[in-house]
Amino acid sequence: TAHTATWMPVPDELVGSKGIALCHFSTAHNELKSRSFHRECMPLAAAGFRVRFVSPASITGQRRGVDFVALPLRRPASRVRGLFSSAALIPVLLRQEATLYHFQDPQLFPVAVSYTHLRAH
Repeated sequence: TAHTATWMPVPDELVGSKGIALCHFSTAHNELKSRSFHRECMPLAAAGFRVRFVSPASITGQRRGVDFVALPLRRPASRVRGLFSSAALIPVLLRQEATLYHFQDPQLFPVAVSYTHLRAH
């Protein structure tokens, strides 16, 4: 068992040969949020995790050990249309090949469930 901190053992089957990769995913925020980037992504990257921050932010490349992936999103005309257009995000998630996914926005819950089902089959 690998240890990410002295108090949190991580099972070897989660770590894998490449280590743990986290994909932080947001469709609602187009700028760096202090809690997400500074309190979650940066510390995990500093601890040796591979971290991707996927959002409609205009940042690309790497910053402080975190890889940025920009989502080219348009604002949907309504929340209902946004819910259906979020299914188009699944291919973006599949390309990240992360061990863990953090869906920041509650409206992404259906995407998270669909993605989990796809990965399981």
